[in-house]
Amino acid sequence: MSDNVANKRTVLSLRRKAETISFLNELMTGTVYSMDDAEAPPWFSVGNIYRIDLTLYYYHAESGSVRWADGSRFVYANGMEPFQFFWNADDEFFGRQLSETETFRFCQSMNVKRYT
Repeated sequence: MSDNVANKRTVLSLRRKAETISFLNELMTGTVYSMDDAEAPPWFSVGNIYRIDLTLYYYHAESGSVRWADGSRFVYANGMEPFQFFWNADDEFFGRQLSETETFRFCQSMNVKRYT
């Protein structure tokens, strides 16, 4: 293989990794609502981030419906539902309901099968 082809593959691989990191950061960025806040949008409405407790985090993490996991981050879905994205940062736990579009993008970015 020529150096030029190897360099192009390296650049494409690095670009894909950067896009994936950027996408995950997008999902973890936004207004954070507390589960017990009466003014918060309904639980797990699309695009909103919720601070959750350890029990809820592990309930989903230990279920049989985790579709992807990477350290303290994972996605969960029942059947054909869009993914729910969970993560842990600084001993706090968060969850976000993904839209259909975000779920599709997640599957493409992470090479995850939507339905198992």
